[in-house]
Amino acid sequence: MEQKKRMSLIYMNGEFQISDAWVRPAVEKKPKKETEQQDRFFFLSAVSRLRGSDYIRDAYWNGNEAVIRFENSDHVSPEYLDDYDHYFSTKLKIGKLLLDNLVYLFKELPYISMLKIAVPFQSSELVVHIHRKQLEKYLQTDFSYFKNAHRCQFHFQVQERDVRRFVHRYVNHVYK
Repeated sequence: MEQKKRMSLIYMNGEFQISDAWVRPAVEKKPKKETEQQDRFFFLSAVSRLRGSDYIRDAYWNGNEAVIRFENSDHVSPEYLDDYDHYFSTKLKIGKLLLDNLVYLFKELPYISMLKIAVPFQSSELVVHIHRKQLEKYLQTDFSYFKNAHRCQFHFQVQERDVRRFVHRYVNHVYK
């Protein structure tokens, strides 16, 4: 029995073509400036979905590093202090918030390689400045897998001892 060759009739670039394989036309690359604006928009929208995002003072991204700073409790309205304390009252809660936000941002934004997050704590700051590869090695995972997984809803579950270990290893206490 002889093999049959499949032929396709394709309408491409304003004309019909006969082909045995469908070939996509070359996709034009977007200009660098347009891609950078799109990445900046994705960064800011991801920051708005972070845990404790209502208390972010400023967030910026320059190239491959992002910096996020949270508000001090002095700048929070009195009616929102209970909610603020839910996220920032203890070092353990701050550590959990930092770890969760780091994982979320690295998962969502593959073009960011370094993250710095600063959180005020008792007249000083808790600062984590970490590279993507460091966190992947520490958590023994690859964030690109979670981003590319079809309909993957990633919920980061961590135990208290793991948060303490993370805070001890990566979070710096900076005195003002």
